[in-house]
Amino acid sequence: MADALDAMDGVIAGGHTIMSPWPFAGGAISATGRPDALLTSQGASPGDRLYLTKPLGTQPAMGATRVTDEQFVETVTDATDRPLDTIASEAIAWMTTPNRDATVACREYATAATDITGFGLVGQSRVVAARSNVGIELTHLPVITGTPALSTLFGYGLTAGESAETSGGLFVSVPPTATDAVETAFDDAGVFYRAVGRVTAGRGVSLSDPTIEEVSR
Repeated sequence: MADALDAMDGVIAGGHTIMSPWPFAGGAISATGRPDALLTSQGASPGDRLYLTKPLGTQPAMGATRVTDEQFVETVTDATDRPLDTIASEAIAWMTTPNRDATVACREYATAATDITGFGLVGQSRVVAARSNVGIELTHLPVITGTPALSTLFGYGLTAGESAETSGGLFVSVPPTATDAVETAFDDAGVFYRAVGRVTAGRGVSLSDPTIEEVSR
């Protein structure tokens, strides 16, 4: 945790220890910023394009690693053509990639943003739609290669945008006049991104027969 925070100019302050049979660590993040510099989920406008800066699929990827029953291990292994450890290692690599570079790259152009968490892409889209009083149409889902089949097995709803994400990417709205500029900024920063939909004048979130793109690192 210290190494990760050092790389982002962060500081660890305070802390406490608990007794547990499982090794884990967690923290609460606090920061300050000028109100006029804050990028929130409230600024999306009809016509904006929507970008995602990490592929989806961490829940099925990590769910497969937790299977220990020998009989079910074979079922999980047979569900996908990719080795499970490869899928898991890619998911971990995405989860341990900070969103800082993506944030810096898009900050000048974005109208609204949030990160994709346990509520999944559709859940976080609903937040942006409600707070910005707009509709959101999702048309493209980038996913970690091999995770759609695992999601189908586990019933996580990945291809419906419902699968929970841990340390997911940014979900960003950008005016159509700035899409070329923000894509150039992402490319220059070496940030993964995909255009995943658009903001409409309606209400709520729609996801109908999206293009599923499987992504490998």
